Amino acid sequence: HDLHIQAEVILRVHHMLLAPRGTAPAGLLRVRSHPQALAQCRRYLRRHGLEPEPAFDTAGSARDLAAHPETGVAVIASALAAELYGLGIVDRNVEDSPDNYTRFLVLGRGAPPRAQRNKTSLVFTTPHAPGALYECLGEFASRGINLTMIESRPRRGRPWEYMFHLDFEGHCQDPLCEAAILALLRRSSLVKLLGSYPAATMPDAEDDVRGSMGTGR
Repeated sequence: HDLHIQAEVILRVHHMLLAPRGTAPAGLLRVRSHPQALAQCRRYLRRHGLEPEPAFDTAGSARDLAAHPETGVAVIASALAAELYGLGIVDRNVEDSPDNYTRFLVLGRGAPPRAQRNKTSLVFTTPHAPGALYECLGEFASRGINLTMIESRPRRGRPWEYMFHLDFEGHCQDPLCEAAILALLRRSSLVKLLGSYPAATMPDAEDDVRGSMGTGR
């Protein structure tokens, strides 16, 4: 799809243990949520003897439990999900880590205006040759461009071939960044620019943001 990243947003995510109103905590046996949310609350679940059950997402788990209550079943979702679907909050802030932040990307059409601090995201593939990835990344290192993330993902329909997702500081129209992208085009099999957008700043650790976590990045 021809969409571009408009912004990144970093939210402090608080997880709540939700169940139908009037449910006693002692009667809970199983907890459903997205696997990432369950992983972020693993120690809490183990400490209370609750069995995790993976589901598609957090808010969807809350919606489904509200529509079809089950004895002994709770979900992990946000306080907003409890409000939207009429569930009770059995326990608050059940995440294991006090630094539980999630990065979200805002997608849209067109390009966002340049900011004082920018970040660029792209995906690329490399030829199947020794040193190909090293040479591609070297185009950024040789120009002093700071990489903030690199991940590999399998290419759909092409076993054992991978796409690389790269984030770096700067705007695609900055001279050094533009030169690095052009050099990457010469070395890669495929390059797709996902967008240049304002870089987010970490929120205040004391801010209580009612984040609603979906399926993650």
